[in-house]
Amino acid sequence: MKATHHTAWVYAFENADRLESVRIYADGSAWVELEGNEDPPPFGICEHYPVRLPEKLEWINTELSKAGWVEMSEWWEKRLARIYTSNWIAREKLYRPELQRRNAVWRVGRRGGKSTTICRVAVYECIFGEHDVPPGDVGVYAIISAERPQAKERVNTIKQICDVLGVDGKPYAESFEFTKKARAIRCFTASITSVVSFTAIGAMCDEEAIWRDTDTGTNPAKEVLASLRPTMATMRNAMMHHVSAPWSTLDEHHKAFSRGTTADQIAFHGATWEANPTITEQDTYALEPDEPSRLRAYAAQPLASDETKFFSAELIEQARNPMLELEAS
Repeated sequence: MKATHHTAWVYAFENADRLESVRIYADGSAWVELEGNEDPPPFGICEHYPVRLPEKLEWINTELSKAGWVEMSEWWEKRLARIYTSNWIAREKLYRPELQRRNAVWRVGRRGGKSTTICRVAVYECIFGEHDVPPGDVGVYAIISAERPQAKERVNTIKQICDVLGVDGKPYAESFEFTKKARAIRCFTASITSVVSFTAIGAMCDEEAIWRDTDTGTNPAKEVLASLRPTMATMRNAMMHHVSAPWSTLDEHHKAFSRGTTADQIAFHGATWEANPTITEQDTYALEPDEPSRLRAYAAQPLASDETKFFSAELIEQARNPMLELEAS
């Protein structure tokens, strides 16, 4: 798309989920390239701004690759680059820091590299992130998981990343506390009471669509997120990653994803074989012969309703309300 200088940056921000690059020409005109755009940019001398990862996050990926870790896939690299470029545009080009997106909604198939990728982001934000944490306070990157064993797995991944990078820290059962900087990555289970009373410089909501309250059987994401957001209130550059394979069309993750990319969030969809090319689409047919389950797990397509129980607690309550009204009358 050809546009004026300022309009181009606005258009690039609004379409950041598909952004490839921005070119600013000497005559003041601009060209915004989006994914799938086959038209070539105009000829002429220009300043070229392709989407790119922060330099230090690229360094983390390079060091992990040298140590034998699986490289971050091009799918993840490009979309993370779009997130950071989007917020750079708001901060530096639109001069509207309040427009910086505070939420990234990821709907990605199982084994798509979700958790290990965002663990790299968590380490990056703790070591290199621009977060103005007050003296005496600790900037916490929160990882919210469905169950305690998952939280421990994330701590183990983070410790291994820091070992490769030569970053000093103390691992505990459910946290990694950095030694030379007042930063910590702490893991929590998805409950309202666990995500309060700390200063968050970022968060990963791990497999948000399958969080479950042990008493009601319903997904507590709405209440948990309402408790988590205030922890980021004073950290302008803090971002929350809602990372999950889909489950149903009833949960908060689905509702957020359905809103798409807006002024306050950016949304991405990726089948397993797109996000993790070591698994092919053909592989998923062998892994899951039941087609609806395969589509949900690997093509990242939610089922039309919540099937964790024959009837979920939420649906039962909805069905009871009309009966209670009849009895009252």
